[in-house]
Amino acid sequence: MKYKRYVLDTSAFTGLGESKAAIERHIKRLTDIVSKSKKYAISFYMPPSAWEELVGLLERKSISGDIISRLDAWTIQKAPSRMELQMPSEFLYQYIIQIRERLNRGLREAEKAVLKAKHHPESHARVISELRDGYREAMRKGMLDSKEDLDVILLAKEINADIIAKDEGISNWAKIWGIRFIDAEKFEKIITVGAK
Repeated sequence: MKYKRYVLDTSAFTGLGESKAAIERHIKRLTDIVSKSKKYAISFYMPPSAWEELVGLLERKSISGDIISRLDAWTIQKAPSRMELQMPSEFLYQYIIQIRERLNRGLREAEKAVLKAKHHPESHARVISELRDGYREAMRKGMLDSKEDLDVILLAKEINADIIAKDEGISNWAKIWGIRFIDAEKFEKIITVGAK
């Protein structure tokens, strides 16, 4: 039987609903699937950086310590071997191009906000709020924008695993690296079917 590995991003748990109840239900379903899948040679990994990010988020939402412990018992925390992995120069080249494009988009968002504030001085708070939203969208959406995201990609490449996430940036870069990406909304069905 072929051994199957999955690398989980924080968004695999949090991208499907922000409420405490939704996250708890999702984690319970996941850990049930994971515990049953062990006999089918399926394992789940998380880089320590993503695990710490997830635990911090769960604690801020007052998710039960028992649920966090249950999740911890069924996931393997492993850091990618950053010093040993080789990265093609094309990755860096494409990343720099993306950064330049995003900086230009962010600048355009700032310019729009300045012009709007100039013509509507009474609405500075609203303009600032709109600028933050527009800037965040221009700079981060669809981008590898954290060390946790990069660790997920690197670990999946290193251990030849699929990625489970609800993150457009990870999805985009997984495609570039030839790593199978499974949308978090679909992974429960895929894993359940794959384990049969």
